[in-house]
Amino acid sequence: MITRDYNITQNRIRPALLLLLLLAIGVPAYVQNLLPNPSFESRNCCPESPNDLHCCDNWEMVNSSVEYYHYCTSYPPLIDVLNVRPPRTDSAFVASVFGSGNYREYFGCWLPSLLVLGQVYCVSFWIAISPYSIKTVDRYQLLFSVDKPLQNYPPLPSFILDSAQFTYYGYVTKTDPWTNISGSFVADGTERFMTFGVFDPLESIAPIINNPNGTSSAYYYIDDVALYPCNAPVEVADAGPDRHVCLGDSVQVGTHELAEYRYYWYIDSVLVSREARPVFSITQPTTYVLLVKDFKFDESWDTLILYPVNCDTIPLGCGQKDVFVCQEDSTLLGCHDRQDFHYTWRQPPDTSVFATNGQIWVKPESSTQYVLHTTDYTGRESYDTIRLIPVNCNRDEVPLLIPNAFSPNGDGLNDYFEIFAPPGTQLDVMIFSRWGNQLFHGDQSRPWDGTYHNIPVPLGTYYYSIKATLPPYRPTIVTGNVTVVK
Repeated sequence: MITRDYNITQNRIRPALLLLLLLAIGVPAYVQNLLPNPSFESRNCCPESPNDLHCCDNWEMVNSSVEYYHYCTSYPPLIDVLNVRPPRTDSAFVASVFGSGNYREYFGCWLPSLLVLGQVYCVSFWIAISPYSIKTVDRYQLLFSVDKPLQNYPPLPSFILDSAQFTYYGYVTKTDPWTNISGSFVADGTERFMTFGVFDPLESIAPIINNPNGTSSAYYYIDDVALYPCNAPVEVADAGPDRHVCLGDSVQVGTHELAEYRYYWYIDSVLVSREARPVFSITQPTTYVLLVKDFKFDESWDTLILYPVNCDTIPLGCGQKDVFVCQEDSTLLGCHDRQDFHYTWRQPPDTSVFATNGQIWVKPESSTQYVLHTTDYTGRESYDTIRLIPVNCNRDEVPLLIPNAFSPNGDGLNDYFEIFAPPGTQLDVMIFSRWGNQLFHGDQSRPWDGTYHNIPVPLGTYYYSIKATLPPYRPTIVTGNVTVVK
């Protein structure tokens, strides 16, 4: 008999105090499932014979033999069972005879602390019966006790008679896959050891035939065991929204990473990652399926599609810096306003967002700084700091000197339609034919050379529209005609 040296009453610790103690000693407080090694994965050795439950960390036999099945084994009988009935989760499960005649097997584990008086606890586990079992019984029970229970009736063959806190009534047959059994009970504050088995008298148990040609007793596989406060919060699978990814870039997916959760990412049913928030890089549209098993081993699913894009074609940032505007005038800030982009405008030192459009109209009374934060549809970010400077505008137009003719014959004289303007003037020049076809569009750095698609235009008259911008002058628009001569 294993005992623990503690006083039940004196060691009841209030949940809030227990949380503070856990944080103080560095133990993670976000623990939902109170059972250690709940899917039997952690081991100290590989099972190589029956009765090797001692290889499974934290779990122990209460009486007789209990089998431990793990993929690490090289023992043929264990391998045969694993090939027929794979674990529900990952690599391992345990097995025992629940109740058949006068023979029963029990196994269990120590809880990390006493359960809390009056707290409602939920239990859940997954069960399957060996297809070779002759019978299946009508109940499955969990006994919670202050110490590891003792066999008490009869001496041989022995089993335990006691009042189980949790009983599930129902049959599991060889045709069933893994079946979930769950329920709840109210703790009395003395529970420290949990035992699997059947604890009722033999005459109350009603077995039925499972396989008349079977070779064993009512032999059950157990996996994915959970004990938790029924009000514990639960997260479900959330792969995040579908996303565009720049070619050559990697992107992190997923939205949460919880220690007691298990994450499985698939592409076309192929497992590609078991990380909570893996990083992927793609060259073609790819659909990922995320399976999450929470702390009680319930499953939830979500999907995510990643689309690759050539980000060189996506405008990012604005490039506006100092913008001049005539006093008492409004002006438009920002370079684009796309529905698939996210914009925020702030006005330092105020950090609050005052606009979420890509372009905004403003009318400041004094020099004002604006910060534009842009996020494109691939998640790339840029910041533009724009200073708006009101000026006392001269109402005169920008002075321009526009020739009425030029001779693009390559002699070095008047070969271009050159417009003379004060330094710093920004020009927007368009040339049209007499039928209104646009032949040229340029600025002050590239005057018209009298060609259209690199072919000289016929001699004659052509029409222009010129916009000249030079603060503090008002923008000036001039239209007219120019003659192309020899």
